[in-house]
Amino acid sequence: MNYHFLGLGLASYALTELLASTVAVVHFAAILRVFHETQGNKTAAEILGIQRRTLYKKLARIERED
Repeated sequence: MNYHFLGLGLASYALTELLASTVAVVHFAAILRVFHETQGNKTAAEILGIQRRTLYKKLARIERED
């Protein structure tokens, strides 16, 4: 997205990117915590409000990024 077109400067762009990264880290931390607390059973997805397939895809992405 062209942030300069929107009147946002480089600092706003950097802040937006930092916030997006922070949200992603918190999101993945929550997934890992719930998965660990439920010992990986199918209720982890239910607690997170997502389908099991989505949970497994997210876990695979976390594993690839490590």
